Amino acid sequence: MLLAWRDKRIVTLLSNWHNAGMITTNRFIRCGTNEVIEKPSVAVGYTKSMGGVDRADQYASSYCVLRMSLKWRKLFFWGMKMSIINSYILYKTVQHNKNEKALTHLKYRKILVDQLVGDFRQERTRVCTSISEIRLNGKLHIMRKGPKRDCVVCSTRK
Repeated sequence: MLLAWRDKRIVTLLSNWHNAGMITTNRFIRCGTNEVIEKPSVAVGYTKSMGGVDRADQYASSYCVLRMSLKWRKLFFWGMKMSIINSYILYKTVQHNKNEKALTHLKYRKILVDQLVGDFRQERTRVCTSISEIRLNGKLHIMRKGPKRDCVVCSTRK
């Protein structure tokens, strides 16, 4: 059976075990309320039995840190991302074994970043000179019309 179902986005599922039946389930919304929705039995079964690799892929797609850079930097950031995800999965397992409520993935990441940064933050010192007075030179700055729009006073064109 091939099933395409629209939840927040289109979800496609392929199964040789489940049927196309719908199951009533609860969805937890961020503000702490529950919403009763109908889900395909395939999606409920998959979510219930998904393993570690699927969970890691799900968490990895949530907050992407990879940017266009050199190959070794991509490898470093990928390793960092997987370390964070694995530590979160271990944290959730420990919290579940202690019968305590675990933090959300985003909250966990924010606390981890705060702990890694520690006391390395430096306050920016700003110079209290009025930059606008220096930039304007007491003249009226008018934008030119045409294909190259720029300031009449600041322009290098005559």
